[in-house]
Amino acid sequence: DFCLVMCYNYIKATKYRLLYRRLFMSTTKSVIKEFCDEYGYDFRDDYSGRCMFGETCIGIVGDNTTLICMQLTDYLNNEGCEDIISKLGTPRTDNMGMSYIVYFPDFHE
Repeated sequence: DFCLVMCYNYIKATKYRLLYRRLFMSTTKSVIKEFCDEYGYDFRDDYSGRCMFGETCIGIVGDNTTLICMQLTDYLNNEGCEDIISKLGTPRTDNMGMSYIVYFPDFHE
């Protein structure tokens, strides 16, 4: 049956993609950058938010902060990233005039 073959091939490809990512694309930061590229968001790795006193962190610029967080969590989960919440920490948001940024001051690999 054609449908079963297609499902099998998709599952097989997904397993190999996850294995490849675990072996060669080890950083969550690089996966978040890929997410931004795929969804059309602006990735920042040097954002200094309120009360950070010059410290920098990663951030994602877009129009809807809730949608960014939901899409990012789903994307990281589908890419096989583990312990998403403990790695990202609590997100914060800032208004950037015409858009918003979701940033993660507690982020760690």
